[in-house]
Amino acid sequence: MSSGTTSVREQIVASLADKEYRDALVQESINQGIAIQIRLNRIERGWTQGDLGARAEKQQSEISRLEDPDYEGYTLKTLTKLASAFDVAIEVRFVPFSSLVDEMSHATTPAFIVQSYESDPDLRPNRRHPSVQASIEEPESMFEPEHPASEVASGLETVLAEQQPGWGRPLVVTPTPPTLNGSSPRANPAP
Repeated sequence: MSSGTTSVREQIVASLADKEYRDALVQESINQGIAIQIRLNRIERGWTQGDLGARAEKQQSEISRLEDPDYEGYTLKTLTKLASAFDVAIEVRFVPFSSLVDEMSHATTPAFIVQSYESDPDLRPNRRHPSVQASIEEPESMFEPEHPASEVASGLETVLAEQQPGWGRPLVVTPTPPTLNGSSPRANPAP
């Protein structure tokens, strides 16, 4: 790269000084990222919008709207249905801007395509992901009592337990058949 050019990452980082830009960047990365993932994963599986709609209990027109990068009405319920249709997990979490910038500046089409549970080679016996293998070989955990992170987690559990009764108890998933209104099994705190 010549000294006269600025990388995409550098351009984004320079713009982050403006709070309105940061907020707009987050919104656009969500809208565009979700739309691209839905479309690419659908196409990768050889499905039409109607096929995905049938699997996600949505109309074809809804899938079309969800694949529009300008759409802003995504809900966790809809995303969960789409994840189930694709047979993948969904992760929603807060991240530092540095992670967002790195992801945006290195985004490629293959990075948006997610393997289904059945196609995931890291879940097949004797083919563990290197990070999983490392954690098996090194039994020390960040959640061991002497680790400061466990103290933070413990303190957080205490605060949350005071605000929400039942917090901190193990979750029990109660498999109940869906009812006519479409409800599904719920995770409840153990008694």
